Amino acid sequence: MGNTMKKTVFILSMLALITACNQQSTDQQATTEQSTDQQSIEEATSLTAESLFDVVEHHYVDNNGVNIHYVTQGEGEVILFVHGFPNWWYDWRNQMADLASDYKVVALDTRGYNKSDKPEEKNEYTFPHFISDVTAVINDLGVEKVTLVGHDWGGGISWRVAATHPELIEKLVIFNLTHPTSYMKVLNEGTPEQKANTAYIKQIHDSTEPAPFMVPEQLAERKGGSDVVKARHLAAYQNTSMNNILDYYRNLYPLFVSGEYGQLPRLQMPVLQFHGMNDRAVDKDGLRDTWNHIDNNYTLITLPGVGHDPHHEAIEIVNSTLRNWLETH
Repeated sequence: MGNTMKKTVFILSMLALITACNQQSTDQQATTEQSTDQQSIEEATSLTAESLFDVVEHHYVDNNGVNIHYVTQGEGEVILFVHGFPNWWYDWRNQMADLASDYKVVALDTRGYNKSDKPEEKNEYTFPHFISDVTAVINDLGVEKVTLVGHDWGGGISWRVAATHPELIEKLVIFNLTHPTSYMKVLNEGTPEQKANTAYIKQIHDSTEPAPFMVPEQLAERKGGSDVVKARHLAAYQNTSMNNILDYYRNLYPLFVSGEYGQLPRLQMPVLQFHGMNDRAVDKDGLRDTWNHIDNNYTLITLPGVGHDPHHEAIEIVNSTLRNWLETH
C-alpha cells in the first residue's frame, strides 16, 4: 500500500474514532447558616452544563513533577470523572451539573490535555502514569474513597485504577469502554469488520506526528454546542499537546501484542456500565462475560441507537439512571 493510501486509511480511521455544587446569637447564626446552605443548594440546582464552567473551583496536584489540573463543584460524597480521547474535563458538564446539588463532583484533565502538564517524552504516557495521576487527585482531595467514572480512555484508566487500588474506589462507572479482558478477546477473535474498527490503534502506533486533522478548530467545531461552548473547546484544544495525546495509543499497542492489556485483578466494588450499542470504536461484543471479572453487583445499561458518547447522546436516561444507581448502591 502506498504512502498516500496509508495516510488516507489512517485519516478515515481516526475520523471514525473522533466521528461521549447566648441563644439569640446561636439562633441567628443557625438561621444564617441555614440560609447560606439553602443558597448553596439553590445555586447548585440551578446549574446548567454551560454555567458550570464559570463556577467550578480549579486545583492542581503535583504528581512526580507533573501538575494535574482538576475542578470541583458541590459538597458531599466525591464523584471523580475521567474523560476520554480527545476530550477534557468539560466533557462531563452534563453529568456534573446534574449531580452537583447532592455530591462533590470532580473532573480532571488527564496529562497532555488542557491545563494539565504535557511531558514531552513518549514514555510519560503509560497506564502507570495515568493511574498515579488519578490516585494523586484522590489523595489531594483528602478523602478515603471516591466513585470513579470514566469514558473511553478514561474508562480504560478507571478499570485499572479500580482493579489495582480498590481501597480508593467506592463505586465504578464506565461509559463505552469494555472490560480490558473482553476487549482483548474481541481484538484477537473478532470478525474482520471488528478488527478493522480497531486498526486505527496500530496506525497511530506507527505514526510519529499528529494526524493532519487533529487541529483545534476542527475538533472544537465537531463538538458542537453554542458559540460559547465551542470557544471553550477551542481554548482547551489550543492548550493540548496533539502529538502527546496520541502517545496514549502508541504505548497501548504493545500491550495488545503482549496480551498484558487484558490482565487485571478482579473488581471488588459495585460497577455500573453504560454502552451505546452503535459504537464502532468499542464493539458491543466486548460486553460478554464482564460479570465474570467482578465480585460485586454489576449493572449493565445498553442503549440501542446510541454511539460512542452516551453521556452526550442520551443525557436524560444517563443522568437519571446514574443518580438512581448512586443512591441505591
